[in-house]
Amino acid sequence: MKVEYHNSDSVHPPAGMYSHIAMPNSNNLVFLAGQVSLDKKGSLVGPNDVGLQTNQIYENIGNLLTEAGSNYHNIVQLTTYLVGRNSVKPYLESRAVIFDKIFKPKQQPPNTLLIIDGLLEEDMLVEITTVAVV
Repeated sequence: MKVEYHNSDSVHPPAGMYSHIAMPNSNNLVFLAGQVSLDKKGSLVGPNDVGLQTNQIYENIGNLLTEAGSNYHNIVQLTTYLVGRNSVKPYLESRAVIFDKIFKPKQQPPNTLLIIDGLLEEDMLVEITTVAVV
């Protein structure tokens, strides 16, 4: 099986040793690196603001899916990491607005939600990984 790794100009450069997109050729899956709320220039959007961070993350996910030849409707799995329990309510509120725009009712992908102690930078509160089909 061959895997193609790719980085996109539509989002920030990787902040470490990883690729934003991994596409195994044998089964038409695309795996996105965990997205945080960095804009295209690598600046943090919405420090300590779960809602603004969530919006930027889904924008990044959409850009990467487009680059990989996919879209939101092809997402098969999301894994969400939230820093602290106090992030859950604002995240769910923001996600509800976003999901109403990008998914049909009752056709949202599976999502695992994890509460963690912290992310790479102290002001980062949300990270989301994505698996989709192409």
